[in-house]
Amino acid sequence: MKWAVSRTDGCSHCGTYKGRRADGEAIGLARFTKVNRYVRQRVGQLVCARCPPDQAWCGRLRICLHCVFVGCVAHGHIQEHCEQSKHPLSLELGLFQVFCGVCKDAVYDRDLERVCEFERGLAAESKLPSDPGRVPFVPWQPRDASEALLLMQQAALEGSRNWASRFGLRGLVNLGNTCFSNCIIQALVHNPLLRNYFLASMHNHKTTAGGADGSSSLLRAGDRVQARWKGGARWYPASIAKVNDDGTHDLAYEDGKDETGVSASMITPAADSVPGGGEAVPPDGRETCLGCAMTNVFNELYSGDVKQFAPYRLLHAVWQQSKHLAGYAQQDAHEFFIALLDGLHKHCGGDDGHGIECTCIIHRIFTGGLQSDVTCASCKSVSTTVDPFWDISLDIVAGSHDMMPPGSPMSPTHAAVLQQQPPWDGSDVTLLKCLERFTRAERLGSNERYSCAQCKERQMSTKKLSMKRLPVVICIHLKRFKHDQQATKINTPVKFTEQLDMQPYLAAPPPPAGDDGFKYTLFAVVNHKGSMEHGHYTCFVRSPQQGGLWFLCNDETVTIATLRDVLSSEAYMLFYIKVRLEYGVAD
Repeated sequence: MKWAVSRTDGCSHCGTYKGRRADGEAIGLARFTKVNRYVRQRVGQLVCARCPPDQAWCGRLRICLHCVFVGCVAHGHIQEHCEQSKHPLSLELGLFQVFCGVCKDAVYDRDLERVCEFERGLAAESKLPSDPGRVPFVPWQPRDASEALLLMQQAALEGSRNWASRFGLRGLVNLGNTCFSNCIIQALVHNPLLRNYFLASMHNHKTTAGGADGSSSLLRAGDRVQARWKGGARWYPASIAKVNDDGTHDLAYEDGKDETGVSASMITPAADSVPGGGEAVPPDGRETCLGCAMTNVFNELYSGDVKQFAPYRLLHAVWQQSKHLAGYAQQDAHEFFIALLDGLHKHCGGDDGHGIECTCIIHRIFTGGLQSDVTCASCKSVSTTVDPFWDISLDIVAGSHDMMPPGSPMSPTHAAVLQQQPPWDGSDVTLLKCLERFTRAERLGSNERYSCAQCKERQMSTKKLSMKRLPVVICIHLKRFKHDQQATKINTPVKFTEQLDMQPYLAAPPPPAGDDGFKYTLFAVVNHKGSMEHGHYTCFVRSPQQGGLWFLCNDETVTIATLRDVLSSEAYMLFYIKVRLEYGVAD
């Protein structure tokens, strides 16, 4: 079959590869067809040309589309061939996905996809018994009219300014000085990894401490609840008939209907009408599952509903975990953030401690390793410890002395507050300067002498902090609140950027040039305006669903913002996520 080039959707190397001939037949497409058919006929027989023959497994394989060289991805043999032979395009075996070694990205080209679909159909037909009455396989392709309609609707959606109707953008009711919790909830809701986890219903509420019957501490058999039919929006009164082993529920509705296998996200404990679209809390004083409460918040904020939402259940669950945050007094957003993460860690399968190897979703996203190197001034021996951290708390230098006393509490970070640093030089305070100061070596005072194992006595020493392991999401807390004889707030502006490179603060040697595994991008900023006694929290969030636009979440209202608004704000907490995620081998 002759193939003609219709258009070039992929990279420039793909367009060059496809080429043309005088009779209209594409040389590259004809070659691609032969390679595609060659691979399908030898499934499981092709091996890497450069790996040792006795090597049992060399991972994913790609075949060069220019010379039919087969190389593995894991050991970089296909990439080496690309660079040495100047052959950019290869085809991944099994997936039949075209990859450009020069652009270092997958190539999505309509002509190549068309060939793959045709060859896939031929391969499928060849495995079936001959039947003259059978209709031949024809791959589905969108009609021009359908494609034009989809493009028109996408353009209309992108041009719309009805931001309140967008998924994930929903105001939160201020229940009485609860702006501190609303801004943290908005920041977590727009964390892409947490969003994927909770919207995929990956939280099993049976990971929390259950009752004697093995049921969840949130709902038990016999409890009265409000439940929704699958895909429905209305809530119906029902009771829990049975809590299943997989975490779902069998329900008996008051109108006589029964339903089995209902997920926890479709159920809420029964209560009288809750104002503001809020949630009820469990009866009998039982402890609320924070994971279930957070799942409900994600479901509500991504439901498409434009009404304001009151996260009663989540706030009540945090109160049960952290008694000092209960009530409607003004609280610290950073303290609420740590309390919420700690509760989610306990209720989402976390271990009893906060070890760096915990595999719960909170530790997989937020936990990093902070390395502390203490060097003895006498014998120069070094004592190294690595402690887990969820956030980095940085001093704001606004004068010739430190603005925060040593020994301030910091979640599980155990990071020491720097002291005895050189005076401020009067220049602008930036996030990079604060990070550099945090990781700079400091001389410990005489009252903090280090017990040297080699000298067998207490000696003067220096201490240096560095990042042993970087988290996927890094939270930076700027210490704006000073607690000495009188509580005051530091209003010094701190300049920060949308992109952040953490490579200079690593304990390990510098990575190879071009490695972006230590680069982060900003996705949320928590701000505090006013004084300690009369302040207000707001939050800027970046929404991928709206093309990466920024929005200002101010309790019940959500408005569009600019990057300039974000970078000029009075930041209190900064949330950065890795630009490139690394995936390890599953246990």
